[in-house]
Amino acid sequence: MGFGLLFVALLVAGWFPLPAAHHTSAYIGSYYRDHHDGIRLASVLLTAGAALLAPLAALLAVHLRRIEGEFSPLAYLELGMGSASTLAVSITSLFWWTAALLPARDAVVTQSWNDAGWLCFTAVIFIFNVQLLAIALAIFTDKRERPLFPRWLGYLTVWTTVTLLPSLLCLWFKSGPFAWNGVASLYLAFVTIGVWFVALIVNLLRVIREQAAEFAH
Repeated sequence: MGFGLLFVALLVAGWFPLPAAHHTSAYIGSYYRDHHDGIRLASVLLTAGAALLAPLAALLAVHLRRIEGEFSPLAYLELGMGSASTLAVSITSLFWWTAALLPARDAVVTQSWNDAGWLCFTAVIFIFNVQLLAIALAIFTDKRERPLFPRWLGYLTVWTTVTLLPSLLCLWFKSGPFAWNGVASLYLAFVTIGVWFVALIVNLLRVIREQAAEFAH
């Protein structure tokens, strides 16, 4: 649900195609004047979606703790980074919210807030990557005959962290595949996170059903 709201937010804002880093301040100012209501609503949806990621991180930490036992550093690391991810996405929405608040202001100011939002949304990946690596390590350390989560989910999680790394290049590129609106920086991350998220939810629901069946017996 949380990731779903993030994607809906981008659609509501009319951000497809995305305003590029190489666009002039006049273009960005005009864009925000034409789409300010959609961007404001998108920022609200983005914040709501970010908030829903926190309960997911907490639920996941509970089950990672079942793998680790009494001393559960990876579960606590996942929970901490999941909470930080929620905050990071919320701060991103605040940047765009501020940019859309006064669309008639100087376009250079609007562009600065817009740039801050997209750089934060695209390039701040290490918080989420540490959360993913904590999940993957917990999966790999599960030595039971029937692990809680399949090992392929651990490998998929590691692969997701790798595919997020090109997003950092948007700090140096203003156009092309490595810009913040580029295929390698943004859309690759969307696809891989989407696939990973679906796989995680499917397996998490299975784990919850199995635990409920154990308690029933």
